[in-house]
Amino acid sequence: MQKLLVAVEHLLAKKNIKMKKILFLLLIVISAQAFGQQNIGGVINRYANVVEVDYCKNTISIPSSLVAQFSVGDKILIIQMKGASLKEGNNNINNGEIDDYNSAGNWEFNEIKIINSGANAIIELKYELEKSYEVDGFVQIVNVPQYTDVNITNTLTCQNWDGLFGGILVFEASGTISMNANIDLSGSGFRGGVAESLTNPCFGINGYSGYSCEYSLVCGAKKGEGVGDRYESEDLGRAPNANGGGGGNDHNACGGGGGAYGEGGKGGFHNPGCNGPGGIGGLELEYNNSLNKIFFTGAGGAGDANSLGPFGHGTNGGNAGGLVYITANSITQNGFKIISNGIDVTPYADEDGAGGGGAGGIVVLDINNYPQNIDIELRGGRGGDVVSNGSCPGVGGGGSGGIVWISQSSSVANISLDAPGGAIGSISGGCTDVNDAQPGEDGGFYFNFTKIEGDKNFEAISLVAGNDTTLCGADGVPLWANVSTSKDYDFIWTWSSGSETEEDFTFNPEYSGNYQVVASASFEKFGISCEEIYIVNVGINKPHISIETSSFFGDTILIGEVFFLNALITPTNENYSYSWTPSERVEPNNTRNTIATPYETGEYCLTVIDENACSNTECITLFIYEPEIFSPDAFTPNNDDLNNTFFPIITEDLKVVSFKIYNRWGDLVYETNEKDAWNGKKDGIDLASDMYIWNLEVIQDLSNNTFYKMGNISIVR
Repeated sequence: MQKLLVAVEHLLAKKNIKMKKILFLLLIVISAQAFGQQNIGGVINRYANVVEVDYCKNTISIPSSLVAQFSVGDKILIIQMKGASLKEGNNNINNGEIDDYNSAGNWEFNEIKIINSGANAIIELKYELEKSYEVDGFVQIVNVPQYTDVNITNTLTCQNWDGLFGGILVFEASGTISMNANIDLSGSGFRGGVAESLTNPCFGINGYSGYSCEYSLVCGAKKGEGVGDRYESEDLGRAPNANGGGGGNDHNACGGGGGAYGEGGKGGFHNPGCNGPGGIGGLELEYNNSLNKIFFTGAGGAGDANSLGPFGHGTNGGNAGGLVYITANSITQNGFKIISNGIDVTPYADEDGAGGGGAGGIVVLDINNYPQNIDIELRGGRGGDVVSNGSCPGVGGGGSGGIVWISQSSSVANISLDAPGGAIGSISGGCTDVNDAQPGEDGGFYFNFTKIEGDKNFEAISLVAGNDTTLCGADGVPLWANVSTSKDYDFIWTWSSGSETEEDFTFNPEYSGNYQVVASASFEKFGISCEEIYIVNVGINKPHISIETSSFFGDTILIGEVFFLNALITPTNENYSYSWTPSERVEPNNTRNTIATPYETGEYCLTVIDENACSNTECITLFIYEPEIFSPDAFTPNNDDLNNTFFPIITEDLKVVSFKIYNRWGDLVYETNEKDAWNGKKDGIDLASDMYIWNLEVIQDLSNNTFYKMGNISIVR
């Protein structure tokens, strides 16, 4: 405030403006900042239909013609209006009931992060989508105005549902809502079936007794709009369209009322003559915390008519009330109401079927405090009247009363609900019977409403890897990948002959060639695989070496014998140079194929270098036969029958040539040419405890080769 006063003082000095005027304006500014109450009325929301949802990028697309209504940072409601699959095919009493809700009624709050223009505007959402949506189920977005304290100064309403968007009033106030005008969404929701003049005065001979048919069959009147797909296919006939009331069958039967908290009322049948059953009332849907879906309530079905005009006509079904969704700390009503009634059917039908009433709407209140009495009116629409002088088509069924869904766990004393089911129409003229027409059921409360609001920041997969390179030699190429995303993801490298799941690894294939090494990061959302790839091109320049060995004596030879070493090089190239190691045991040592003369078991390696100085080395182990001779470190010649003598342990194929024992000064103390053990004596006298050296010469039976072995042995007494 002090800074503001200083700025004003500076302005006065510079512009010579009168102090009284400035102080008056300043007081207005300060007052507005202090109280912060905003006046609202009329239509405060903006709407758009969603034409695509991309779960991988967390985006929605809307028509570019509608995008100017929205801004980055806007809070939005995403909601799917339809899309439930209905029972069909058997054309029986179950026809039109819900088989699966699918994504119909799914909803959540989110925030616009980025808007990208194009043929369709792409809106990137800040938070990860919590629910799945089917755009052919009529998904819309609605901006959610944010207030502190709000004053409703004239009737607050919404844009009517037009088949793509509308029918919703939604806003949030962190403080108090003061109502000085009504909130009224009556008839803003699903649309009633439209009565049409049908050229077929009677279906067959006795009228149509089935439940649904395609429009081309002209079996009855249109169903009211509901969360199912009957408004788009098999849209005629008495079966309900989920919560939408059924249309009257041919001939001249009346429409059923829309369903909401309860069922809509059945429409009257036609009698006598060309009979037609009346439309069945729309169904009660499941509003509960396990599903946590929000549905529009159902509209009324139309009455069947074979003529429209001044001398006879059927009537449309009534529209349903819209959806009111309010979040606030508290609300004071000041004698005004929240209203979302179903529409009564008017005018009367003359000698034809009348439409069913629309259901009362739905009001969702996420409000902490109700300091005053809150009146909510969600009346079901009244069925249509009929004037008849003898054809007696019955009257229209009533719509169900609407729904209040609150966040509290039980009823709130200050909330008063007026939601009776709509009455049936009346009949006048020569007929008095309403032909089994029924009123709609009353509305009611649901509790424990839970808001669905995104809170997990979303980041789509960003993947970079690299780099394109050419390998010269056998060391391999270090490949790396950087993945950035808010989701848990799977990662894999793949190429023509292998794969690797580590993001950083050394790529070193066996063969030369040009490789596309593909990095892939992916996650799954609502059964959809979301994947990003990055391709790294790697050229491998190294000869592939495969060494084969052979000998006249098998895989193992004796010292002095030879191995033939044959190298297969891929790809072939006459410009290769060759180098074998150890070079002194290979002859020649600079050719692809050679002869090795090993004196002990060990590795023999071939290095191949191409014309680009790119090399590769491959090794093979050559095995030399060595006799198995083992010896202990000591023995105890003390006549206890344990370890009293010493002789090296040798295999059966070895024949002793000589076995000699020397003391540490090199004096011979024992000698034999048999496998005779030494007893620790010389010339019959015990030798002292000390270390002695032994030498053994043996001949291997099969090869007749001589082998030598020496070691140490200690006498312990």
